[in-house]
Amino acid sequence: MATRALHHTVALLPDTLLHQRYLVERMIGTPGSSGVTYFAYDQIGNRSVAIREFLPSTLASRSSDRTTVVPRGGEHDAAFQDALARFVADAERLMRVAHLNVVRVSGMFRDNDTAYLVLDGYEGVPLEEHVMRAGGRLRWKAASQLVLRLLDGLVAVHAAGLVHGDVSMSNVLFTAGGRPVLANFGGLLERHDGEEPGPATDVYDAAGLLYRLVTGQSATDFADEVALSDEECPPGLRATIATGLARDPRHRPPDAQSYQRLLKAALGQNPLSMTLTRPPETVPSDWSMTKSGTFSAPTAPVARTRLPVEKIITVAIILLVVAVGVWSLLGR
Repeated sequence: MATRALHHTVALLPDTLLHQRYLVERMIGTPGSSGVTYFAYDQIGNRSVAIREFLPSTLASRSSDRTTVVPRGGEHDAAFQDALARFVADAERLMRVAHLNVVRVSGMFRDNDTAYLVLDGYEGVPLEEHVMRAGGRLRWKAASQLVLRLLDGLVAVHAAGLVHGDVSMSNVLFTAGGRPVLANFGGLLERHDGEEPGPATDVYDAAGLLYRLVTGQSATDFADEVALSDEECPPGLRATIATGLARDPRHRPPDAQSYQRLLKAALGQNPLSMTLTRPPETVPSDWSMTKSGTFSAPTAPVARTRLPVEKIITVAIILLVVAVGVWSLLGR
């Protein structure tokens, strides 16, 4: 009950008017560590939208007027303003990302001493609900194809210099047309066991999501080994999931595009691209998939030994003498 009261205290009240345009209807889910998301009605555009409010719980809170966002004071004031500036900058870049598997950000505005994202509304259900309707898990082929589409969206996000930061069941929408859509980019300020969010963080989350879809269970954070049966998925897919769930970010594929290629290789969709090369500044090694579905470091090239010039001349003379002798015998 206390948790529910806290959520209502943090969230804006229904019928709150934002930016003299968007009428808040209700909160979506529960408040995250970086903000709150609402269903709202766009009175000018005459459409339903989602509104993401920037309200990092560690830096700010709701004032007694139930609308204004106020920093927690002290050193939090400057930290909140810095975080708010990053949120606005990221929002502007996110508005330029146009991809079918990424929620469309149609606007951004300032109000109540904070900032808000306007997200297109979609007809569908959270991925978690879709999976529950399917029995709590998906077959490995369907799960892999779903995650490949999300990775395709993440490629566009990473290309824009952004990180989702919280790819999970609750942050993916499954539309009525069967399309998975990355939503709720509020995880940008979150951390994974002290890890600074980056493209490799999204790789870890994508691998964890794939594990969850296939097994029906959440992957243990930074698991060293991933236990999957042959019935749940083939060896190559198991190795790909384990690689994405590597404890050290430097041991994962560095971004969504690299992990997408690796996953496609495991599924046999691009057999000509079975090797991934990581940038030297990340991990100075190449990854290749063996026929058994495991990954191994590239073997060192065989060194070629050079014969001294004297030995080459000596061998040539001997061969010449032998050839002349054979010719002489044949001539007789």
